[in-house]
Amino acid sequence: MEEYFKELNSKRNRLLCELRSIEMMLNPESADRDTICLYRRLKYDAFRSRFLRRMGLPREADRIKNNKIKEEANEFLKKFDETYNYNYIEVDKSLPAYFKMY
Repeated sequence: MEEYFKELNSKRNRLLCELRSIEMMLNPESADRDTICLYRRLKYDAFRSRFLRRMGLPREADRIKNNKIKEEANEFLKKFDETYNYNYIEVDKSLPAYFKMY
């Protein structure tokens, strides 16, 4: 159900963006300067992402970044497994017992 509503919201947002762009094309004076700048920036970002995808750069960069994150996560999990045992976690008795009930 959540996925359905997420999809509906994304469709709604896309349609609102298209409507806004059509309104700006029909009457550019009606749009404020910030909206026009945002619209131009979105168009530029869309063009740039399509161009870079054609060049193959983001896929390779994403793959390298994801592999690095996975390696760091695996190293952390190995260190965690070496430090702590899932069956028993050693408690330092020298620390004061803050939660001791009197």
